[in-house]
Amino acid sequence: MGRKLDEFLKLSEKKLLDNTGKISAEKAGARAEVELEKYREGRDKNYISDFDREVKKLSKSLRINLRDI
Repeated sequence: MGRKLDEFLKLSEKKLLDNTGKISAEKAGARAEVELEKYREGRDKNYISDFDREVKKLSKSLRINLRDI
């Protein structure tokens, strides 16, 4: 499998690594988990559910209509 991948990468004229890299798969996975958690925190902080969005629109609409009375 590795040889076929190397051949494929050579066709794309990309430079191949001479070694296996500087960090282990374990460390890379741990780093990915940390970054994913940061992403999730940011996403969740800015999340507004469909229900909340509709309630907000309805409350604005009701305030406008009540002013007309």
